[in-house]
Amino acid sequence: LLEKQGAFEVRGRPIPTPGTGDLLVKVPAVLLNPLEYKIRKYGLEGFFEGYPIILGSDAAGTVEKVGEGVEGFAVGDRVALQTPFKIDGAGFEQCALAQARFTAKIAPNVSLDEAATLPIAVSTVAIGLFGTVNYEGPGGAGMTAGRDKYAGKPILVFGDRPPLGKSVTVQVAKLSGFEPIIATASPHNESLVRSLGATHFVDRS
Repeated sequence: LLEKQGAFEVRGRPIPTPGTGDLLVKVPAVLLNPLEYKIRKYGLEGFFEGYPIILGSDAAGTVEKVGEGVEGFAVGDRVALQTPFKIDGAGFEQCALAQARFTAKIAPNVSLDEAATLPIAVSTVAIGLFGTVNYEGPGGAGMTAGRDKYAGKPILVFGDRPPLGKSVTVQVAKLSGFEPIIATASPHNESLVRSLGATHFVDRS
């Protein structure tokens, strides 16, 4: 995207070299984040330094190169990543730079297409639960992250559509030790939310 509310263009670029803390990832799967069409359609600003930009903040692929200082990743690893909107670090490229700290390995039974949907879901839930309280703008509930940190405390999870309401939030609540976990959903999703960790089910219909 070369300019505000401009036309998309496809251009060739040199493959970037990963710096300290970076991974070079070959990207075959990208999620279209709702924020991205709003940047193009409405000219939203504040999420990047300036034009031109390449979109595609949520993606999945295979590690091609590992930058200096990176531990826990190797060439060939299948990963999900969340990137900023910039020339060398976005998903709508064949090869993108990813910060290792915003990258996670994916399980063998998860496809790259499925994995590309996870970064926005996980980050939204994490910010919503554990982000700093801010009454004047975006923020979270201000809770402290940690396994079993809230053991024995109840939580109510609203929502019926994947991946946020009935999937990631329930799983994060379970990892955090919440008990009981009360989830609302449509009747046909009861078995799913229970399998993810909900202890009680409320029919939202």
